[in-house]
Amino acid sequence: AMPLLITFTINRYTLTHKDRVNLGFLADVLKANPKMVYSIKGYADRGTGRAKRNQFLAEKRAQVVYDCLVNEFGVPEAQLKRESLGGVGNMYYNDPRCSRSVLTKIAE
Repeated sequence: AMPLLITFTINRYTLTHKDRVNLGFLADVLKANPKMVYSIKGYADRGTGRAKRNQFLAEKRAQVVYDCLVNEFGVPEAQLKRESLGGVGNMYYNDPRCSRSVLTKIAE
């Protein structure tokens, strides 16, 4: 299964319908492969907001993705590892919008 990057608007942590569709596809793969464990890492953009707020946003973003996979799509909790990394520098393409995100991928 491929990594999935879900991005968020500044100061927000809600999922769009498109995000839910993509998470549904990921859930199907996870449920078909019960030994697969996926990490859910929440991030915020270090360039906006204070460290405490960025940590809060990163945690909420990871939690909303985790909750969607578990509660809406029935992925077993044992297949998910959640963590929050707070405010980070630009992760992709020197674009801060890509840092306001949750990245899901096979856990290492």
